[in-house]
Amino acid sequence: MEQAATLAHEKETLTQQYAQASALAQALQAQEHAWQTERATLMNHARSLEDAQRELTLSLSREKQDHALTQARFSAFQQQQEHEATAQRQRDTQQMEKVYLQLQRSLTSLQVLQEHVVDEELTKQQVESATRLRMITSLESSSRQCARQTEEECQRLSSLLGALESTLRHARQEQLDERERLRQEQHRLTALAAHFQAQTSVLHEKSDANAQMLTQYFATSMQDTRMAEARVFQRRQALEDEERKLYDERARFAAYREETLREQQREQTKLQQERERLDTQWQRLRQERDDLDEVIASHEDEFAELQRAHQALQDEKASIALGAEQVAAMAAKCEALTQQLVAREEALKQQQEALNAVRQQAQTKDERLRQDKHKLDERETRLHTQVMSDPSGLSPAMRQLVEENWKKRSWDLGLADAAVHKERMLINCLGLDKPVAPTPSTTASTMPSTSKPWERHHGKTSNSRAQYSATKASNWMPTSSQRTSPPSPSPPSVSSSQPTAPPAPPRAAPLAAPSALRRPSPVVSIEL
Repeated sequence: MEQAATLAHEKETLTQQYAQASALAQALQAQEHAWQTERATLMNHARSLEDAQRELTLSLSREKQDHALTQARFSAFQQQQEHEATAQRQRDTQQMEKVYLQLQRSLTSLQVLQEHVVDEELTKQQVESATRLRMITSLESSSRQCARQTEEECQRLSSLLGALESTLRHARQEQLDERERLRQEQHRLTALAAHFQAQTSVLHEKSDANAQMLTQYFATSMQDTRMAEARVFQRRQALEDEERKLYDERARFAAYREETLREQQREQTKLQQERERLDTQWQRLRQERDDLDEVIASHEDEFAELQRAHQALQDEKASIALGAEQVAAMAAKCEALTQQLVAREEALKQQQEALNAVRQQAQTKDERLRQDKHKLDERETRLHTQVMSDPSGLSPAMRQLVEENWKKRSWDLGLADAAVHKERMLINCLGLDKPVAPTPSTTASTMPSTSKPWERHHGKTSNSRAQYSATKASNWMPTSSQRTSPPSPSPPSVSSSQPTAPPAPPRAAPLAAPSALRRPSPVVSIEL
């Protein structure tokens, strides 16, 4: 009985040990499930890192393609600008030659007219009518040409020859109507001829002064052209430096990204090695659990020989205790490895955040460069549109200001008195008047900003070229001739309602006052 009680007690003890071993096996299974979950998490993290690497590779290829397209567009833009500058210089040279030839022809015709008046006094009565017709025709053509050039400042210098031809045809048509009026004014021709002889020397001096002024304007325009080309060259150098800096930054970013990818690969290799070691330990624990199950099964089969196997059971207890200690040690090791994996994941997250920050900075720089390029494209499109709509290069506010000044001047002169207005234009075109210094009030209200055709043209070309290098399309860089000449005052009524216009081109000599046009002689009065 004592033996049976002892065996029953030992059986209960073995049953308790079996229950403890089963609980330990369940804990090991739960830990195995946790390890499998952690393994799946690590695999997902590795896949996300691979996807990020592929996205970075694709973004790098797209950035390279965008950089190549930007370089191609920039080279094409440079070639187009050089071609346009060369064509513009050729057109300017041809137009200046045409103006110079026209001025020479005018001077030659004036000299021939003077010789006819001085040398042919005996035949003056027979040639008076023809000479007066030629003179009046030339004066009227000059006056109409001056008025047309003042009203149509937006037209280019290339339309000057056509305007002159149309003026000549119109003068021929009006010649028959003018002959009747010329017969009535035949007695005034003597006084006009004497006055013309007295002013011949003045005409020569003024023609020489005009030729010298034309030379100075041509030199000034050439200097402005060179200055504009220098500014364009400096802007081109700045763009090349910025492009070089961008290329260096992209190279540094690519090197940093490659280094980061290598670090990620090394971390993945280490994680794979840790995973393999954990799998090996897990296999060992599973083998130990299977051995423990086999031992328990063998003890159940040998329950009848429990007395003889008592010593063997004690040994098995000791081996089970040793296995429990080993399992506890392995659990501690697994906990330490888990903490290490968590620390590595945090380090990887920090590296990923740093990489995202660097990528965001690169994207910001790319966006800024795209915005700068878009601004340049918009500025170029706006300049082309402005040149196509208004070839003079003047802003709409400046053009409206000039037209209003001309209208105000016309009304101040008194368009109702057509004869006096025509006389003033005639004497001004001939250069027979003596310029009188205008008062500030009359100059500011009645005298518009006038300029020679070549001045308007070269001012326009200098302005259109300078607008490319300016930081804003509304900024206007004055030329050297405009910096040396005083700015023309504008009427207060116009400046209060219209936007601020760029400085006007250099002004020519103002028209004489109506009182200065008349000579003190009480006998001679010229009215056409």
